[in-house]
Amino acid sequence: MDEIDGMAGNEDRGGIQEMIGLIKQSRIPIICMCNDRNHQKIRSLANYCFDLRFQRPRLEQIKVCIHTHTGKYTTETHRSRNTSI
Repeated sequence: MDEIDGMAGNEDRGGIQEMIGLIKQSRIPIICMCNDRNHQKIRSLANYCFDLRFQRPRLEQIKVCIHTHTGKYTTETHRSRNTSI
């Protein structure tokens, strides 16, 4: 479920508790994604989750990825444009 931290507002009262109940009962993994991991209600949900955090990729990693996927199709001129990311 993407943007699970959106359930922490007033519009979705009880949503986090319902999600915790579903996680407790489910035998199938439930993937929840959020941007605000430190919100109080998300912290209560995190007690029932495996917390996997991702870091923003560095510019050099992005350049390597672009070159890997487009390298055989681009000329040297186009590769120099990759630095303008």
